[in-house]
This record gives sequence, structure tokens and C-alpha cells, in this order.
Amino acid sequence: MPNNRCVICDSTSVYKSRNTSLSVGEQRHICICSDCQHIWRSPLPTQDELLSRYCVMEEQNSIAYDQHNHRRLNRIRKIRAGEIISRASSILEIGPGKNGILPIAESAKQYEAVELSVFNTAELIKANTNATVKIYKNIMEVQGKYDLIVLISLLEHVSDPKSIINDLEKKLNKGGYIIIGVPRRDLEIFNSDKLFFNKNANLPSLWSDDAHLHSFSQESIEYILNCNNLKIEFVEKIGMDKFLDYMCNQNTQLNELLEISGFYSIKRIGKIFMYALILRLYKILCKDNKGDYLGIYTCSRQD
Repeated sequence: MPNNRCVICDSTSVYKSRNTSLSVGEQRHICICSDCQHIWRSPLPTQDELLSRYCVMEEQNSIAYDQHNHRRLNRIRKIRAGEIISRASSILEIGPGKNGILPIAESAKQYEAVELSVFNTAELIKANTNATVKIYKNIMEVQGKYDLIVLISLLEHVSDPKSIINDLEKKLNKGGYIIIGVPRRDLEIFNSDKLFFNKNANLPSLWSDDAHLHSFSQESIEYILNCNNLKIEFVEKIGMDKFLDYMCNQNTQLNELLEISGFYSIKRIGKIFMYALILRLYKILCKDNKGDYLGIYTCSRQD
């Protein structure tokens, strides 16, 4: 049954899962918008609940986290967004974690960030960089304007992504860029529910990462950006080799196969099912790498 409105596009074509899933300390329903395909947890946590969760992030002081961050930065360095980061003089990063994009911001003279964790703040301040580093506790404290604003793996963790982008657009210099990285929907949530189950009832088992409050579709990201006078310059993907991209394409074909009445041979059907199964097994066996699979949106302001 319809439930309230979409938190992104305000559509009333919203459906709530019958089951609940643990997130930020509470059991929450999972909702999906039929118009923009955005998925989120309901009710979304309060600001106090988020502060209590993210102020203490000492688990990032680990070899596994350092390896994860190093791997991600190397992947970003090789794409066009990485080139923009390397050339930017003044940078604002939201939710950078322990190191943020500082290691690949070679030309930065001014680096400022909004970071809640006390541990991460201390790590950023002592970073080996030529840039002047300054850390804030919330976006409202930030008064300057920047050549580049970066949000990597941030929007899926906040209650109101639209308002954050709205605040940041005003802090962008003319000719500057905003780089947004969010988990890829095609890898974060597999559409295996279309095989045998009602998708709304089965979403909690598909989207099990309790730290994420949102799962963005291409449509929901574009809606947020368009509402905030931002234009996508290019979209890039990181974390997928050619084999996995091919497997993912087979997974898409499988779901299309189940929705249309076109003719497929038994051999063709079996082949698509096999590829889709391999991709799902990879997802199960490689859970630690999910955070590397990002869609990177590089945006500019429409002046």
C-alpha cells in the first residue's frame, strides 16, 4: 500500500516492505519509490541518533580499513574525477573518514572537511600534506567557497541528502565541481526478488547493509542534482573489472527475461541463469569489497 511520500522526488507512489531491517540501532521498514526508484529506510533516524553513531569511529584504526581506503583512492586516481581532485586548489570534503581524498589532492592549498568522529579529525589534522587543513563539526559552520566539493560514500548515510546538496551548491566557486560517490545500485541491491518473490516483501534480505539509509538510483541522483542547479558532467564506475561488468549485464538480462514475453531458447535461458548465479555468489563471497563499488558523479553548477 502507498505510504507517505518519496523522500527524494515527493511522489506518492511509495511502497513499504512488510518486513523490517535493523539500521542505526532500530528496526526500520524499507521503502521504494515507483517513480524515481529510490530506496530508503523508514522512519529515517533523527540527527541525534546519527550523531551518537558517527561521533565514535575508532574501528577505522585498522589495517583492513587502511587497505580499503588505499584501494579506493587508487581507483579514483585513475578516472577523470581523480584528475579533477588532483588539480583542485581549494577543497571541501564532507565525511572524509580517516584520510579522505587528501592523499590524491596533490595541488590542494586549502583542505577543509566536515567530520564527526573525534578519532578521524585527529588523523586528518596530522596528515602529511602541503595544504592548510581545517575540520568542522557541521556544514553550517562552513563559510567559504571552494573549487571542489567531495562527498564519497556520504549521502547513503544521512537522513536528508537533498538538503545537504542544497547547502553545498551555495559553497561552490564558479567553474567548480562537486564529486559525489554512492554505492552502485546494480551491485548493492540485486533484483533476485523478481525471480520468485514480491519485491517489496523481500527487500530487507536483499539490502542488508544496516549502515546505509538510502540506495540511489540514477533517477534519484539526477533529481537531487537538478533541484539544486547542478548538471552531471560525467558518470564513472569504480570497483568492477570487465568480467564482473559482464556478469552484471547478464543479471540485468535475466530480470528483463522474466518481465517480457519474448522468445528465448532453453540454452539461452540456462546461460543467463548461470551468469546471474555466479554474480550472486561473488557478492556473497566478497562482502568486504562492496564499499568499493561506487558510481562517481562529477557535477558542475548551471550558472
